[in-house]
Amino acid sequence: MVKTIKRGDVVTFIRDETTGKIFAVRFRKKDGSIRDMVCRLGVKKGVKGVGRKGWVKGDTVANYGLLGVYDMNKIEKVGEKGAFRMVNVETLINIKVNGVEYVVVD
Repeated sequence: MVKTIKRGDVVTFIRDETTGKIFAVRFRKKDGSIRDMVCRLGVKKGVKGVGRKGWVKGDTVANYGLLGVYDMNKIEKVGEKGAFRMVNVETLINIKVNGVEYVVVD
């Protein structure tokens, strides 16, 4: 089943619908390529509390239209999975939550 969702409602929808569950996103990267990512919100393991590099104090993810997620498949070291990533909401193509695919429309 495929449904549509407005781009402005995406962040609220993901936060409300996933509640810590794993979901999938497809988006266009800066270089123009398409990326599929399996991720989740609310992961705190591995957070060092030092902040994001290069950001001005007071900046938030919302200021940049980004959604901070934990990539379940990114391998940083041999034997370890996962890495924190940012997804640009403006380049989202679709989201899959609880087996339902949502196409993001403007």
